[in-house]
Amino acid sequence: MIHRDQEYKNETDLQIEPIYNTEYKIVKLDDAKLEAWAKSLPKQGEALGHPPPNTFVPKEKPQSSKVENDGEPAKPTKIQGDKPGESVVWFKQDDTFDHPYVWSKVELFCSDLSFPMNVEVKALMALWSQLLAEDIRELNYNAELAGLEFSTTWNDENLTFHVYSYDDGYVEFYSEVFKRLQSFEPIE
Repeated sequence: MIHRDQEYKNETDLQIEPIYNTEYKIVKLDDAKLEAWAKSLPKQGEALGHPPPNTFVPKEKPQSSKVENDGEPAKPTKIQGDKPGESVVWFKQDDTFDHPYVWSKVELFCSDLSFPMNVEVKALMALWSQLLAEDIRELNYNAELAGLEFSTTWNDENLTFHVYSYDDGYVEFYSEVFKRLQSFEPIE
């Protein structure tokens, strides 16, 4: 086992690792630590288990979406959002890469508590955003393992969720984020 520690940096009897020229020292582990590790090993017949399945991993291989367009790049077209109160949805055919790609942005507008005019409320919003990020940290970790990128930002008008993905996992991810958001209580 390798353990680097600053307490050894001033010692003169350090050895040098030949490939990376890293200084190191061989020390004996104390018996109490070895005994504690031995007690933490699984008992006879006890399995370590596996992590839960990552539901954001693509279910199927992405279809090729490359379309020849006579050398002209496709232009985005609005497919929803002409009616008042309706979400605005744009579509742009990927004619550059050979993989489907989703860039999603959901904006939540709020004027509660005089947001964004009150400085105290702005400070609370910054704190709330950080607590939300902490609350969905494990969810975000699984999303990153599956190739999704997620971030939250806020400005003077809204709170924005951004998701970037090459597969269909973003639908499940958004669903889980909004479930958590509905029950989110920043108490810690």
